[in-house]
Amino acid sequence: MTNLMRSDNTFNKYLEQDKEELLAYLKEINLYSDEKQNEIKEDLIEVHKNIYSLCLWITEFDGCPINQKIYLEQIRSDAIQSLYLSLLGFKKPVKLLLRGMIEDILNHVYYYDH
Repeated sequence: MTNLMRSDNTFNKYLEQDKEELLAYLKEINLYSDEKQNEIKEDLIEVHKNIYSLCLWITEFDGCPINQKIYLEQIRSDAIQSLYLSLLGFKKPVKLLLRGMIEDILNHVYYYDH
């Protein structure tokens, strides 16, 4: 149980650090202005946590064949792009990226089990 708590604390530490870096970057490029902060802060933090978790999946499959790993790389790429495009106000590309992530998750499961 202590290993689980230790890994959870480590995850939360890096998650918080990444979140702060993301928010600083978004402010720098003017996608997270003071006016927007009140509207989207809670949603942005939740979305960031989910994307961060998806991006970590690939680290759990280091020794996998490329036909399994490629889908995890695509999930990571699509997740990061979806956050940026959603902040710009694009709806259709974000929906297509989310659809692609679902397909890649299913493909990864299929190739991982076969």
